[in-house]
Amino acid sequence: MLAKKTHIHIDVINVDTLSLVGKDVPKDKQSTAKRLPFFYFWLKDHYYQRSPDNFKQTTWSFSDDPRPITKQQSLQDKHKANNPDVIGLGIYTWNIDIMLENAKWYRKHFPNAIIIAGGPSAEATKEFFEASPEIDLVILGPGIEIFRRVIDSRVDGTQIHDIEGISYYKDDQVIKNKPLNRRHDPLLINFVENFREELTDLINEYHKSYKRVMFQTYFLHGCPYSCSFCEQGTALWTKINRRPLEHLYKEIDFVVQFKDMEYEILDQNYGITQEYIDLTKYFIEKNKEHNVGLISPTMAKNNINIVFEILELIYNSGTPQSMPRLAYIALQDTNPDVLRLNGRPPSNEFERIEKFKEATKFQKYKMNQVDIILGLPGQSFETLSVTLYDLFHHGLLTSGPPNLYRVQPNTTLSAEDNKIWYRKQKVWHRQTHVTGLKFIEFDDVDYSQSGNFVEYLVESETINSTEIVTAYYMWVLLAHVSGLTRWIDTPLNYLKNYHGKTDKDFVKAYSKFFNPQNRHLLPDCVVKDLDYLSRWFTGNDKFFMRRDNDDMGYLVWSTIAKYRFNFSYTELSDLFHKIFIDVIGKEDALLGDIMKWQNFLTFYPEKQNTTMISYNYDDIAEKKSDTYHLSKFTLDFDTLDYNKIIQKFRNLDHINYIPTINWEDVDPEVQKPLNSEVILSR
Repeated sequence: MLAKKTHIHIDVINVDTLSLVGKDVPKDKQSTAKRLPFFYFWLKDHYYQRSPDNFKQTTWSFSDDPRPITKQQSLQDKHKANNPDVIGLGIYTWNIDIMLENAKWYRKHFPNAIIIAGGPSAEATKEFFEASPEIDLVILGPGIEIFRRVIDSRVDGTQIHDIEGISYYKDDQVIKNKPLNRRHDPLLINFVENFREELTDLINEYHKSYKRVMFQTYFLHGCPYSCSFCEQGTALWTKINRRPLEHLYKEIDFVVQFKDMEYEILDQNYGITQEYIDLTKYFIEKNKEHNVGLISPTMAKNNINIVFEILELIYNSGTPQSMPRLAYIALQDTNPDVLRLNGRPPSNEFERIEKFKEATKFQKYKMNQVDIILGLPGQSFETLSVTLYDLFHHGLLTSGPPNLYRVQPNTTLSAEDNKIWYRKQKVWHRQTHVTGLKFIEFDDVDYSQSGNFVEYLVESETINSTEIVTAYYMWVLLAHVSGLTRWIDTPLNYLKNYHGKTDKDFVKAYSKFFNPQNRHLLPDCVVKDLDYLSRWFTGNDKFFMRRDNDDMGYLVWSTIAKYRFNFSYTELSDLFHKIFIDVIGKEDALLGDIMKWQNFLTFYPEKQNTTMISYNYDDIAEKKSDTYHLSKFTLDFDTLDYNKIIQKFRNLDHINYIPTINWEDVDPEVQKPLNSEVILSR
């Protein structure tokens, strides 16, 4: 009888599997692509290349079903038919509960298996091992080569606990072996060549159930930076390994043969070297039929010239993109002291901002992205107000919201030798949502299987939880009125041209109104929004519990400020009016007329007045002429019907806030020219 081969099983539960696998979602209702099990293929291929003789003594399998294994009889039967000897669990915030529950089942039924936890949320801490005694080993940082050595040890029957890079629990203490030198961890990914048949069969199988299939890969692995908020900011990741470009070219040749595919390069710094331009050009050349969409990569933090050249190439090629953007700049903050404290050396931020402005001034693309993090140690409400001004002044407030500081287990901030005090909190989300498009979590949707949590930094020595959520809210609100809607332009032009006030004066007053010490200056609806945000952010409420105005569901934390502006417009318009008065220092009759003009032009549900005889206060605010005339203005919105707007919310469709403005001359008997001298005397 032949000896049983060593069986390796990999559990890989990605975000997409939470909403797709086991759900029978019709293709036309699927909002995300189905990822191929990249880490399964990478681990298997690495082992095949580095341990070819032992590979012949192994069999491999994977599972990406988000349901606990206790509820999957067919998967249980497969495991019992071929007992796993080495089990790899890729642990992330969105799957940790399921993974650790699965580990209990594995340990019960396969007591001799080696269970290994890796990934950003696997921790080599006493608390982690004691809470999950089923875990034998934890691998921190890059783990592909370490995993290979564990399998070799199992196949060869040698001592596992001597392997570099592993951590384990013994005699009430965590044993951390010395890290594996990255020189011994080459970046070997060539499963397109080595496992082409298995990969092809899986793609074809996925296409039967899923609208689009995503292929992921790496060119460079590692990161030279030491950012406190990133797992790859530790010393384990600082050496960068690379693959031959020819291997990526072969991958692209393979992927473009299929239709309805998406291609994602997972590198943390896409564009950090010139080779990324060659890679982008090759992809565009081979993808002329646009069978493959490109997932917008994480762009290089500093090499902005290459980044812009890449984005220009992608845009001009017409390549389909997931969340396409005009341009990308990763600032995180504009305060150099904050950046230094968080391991992010300043890199001529304002020089980069000027280049960014030059590249984006014609708005050729669909979306800009400026990465900012709120909650960084060293930030305060006051410094964030200055950063908000910096971005507002330079026109860099974009529709994409800022990021809240995610505390991950294996970063410089969470390291044992960290000297920065902070407090973190597990914060729950009902569902992974499309950024910027979801406003209401409707009551008639089942969220029981989609809940996931993130650990956020909620307090440091310089900022507290109330200040963080308040900064977030006022940030999103100002981006909304100054970005797509351009609502703020006319009042600011008026403040500038008639009162000599600057955008700095405005942001100063705006920040004063939102300062947590001045809640009495805000309308009740905004105060309640902020109270609910604080309760959720600090763990007093498991989920964000703020209801929409019509009690159909729960509002979404990341878009509530946008919702509030257009769905409680009277209160928000009044708030801005008071802020403008504060900037001027007194009541102002012409400002009142400008606000009436703004109210006429602004989208809000069930708006009744879409026709008005008025002066064009946009022109008056800009001082375009010496004399202004009345016109009859008529607005044509996409829809003002409340039920249709709610249906757009359900479908995650874009809301068209900007009306088409038509105008015509008024009867001469009605006409009353208004000259600039009269305006100035009011």
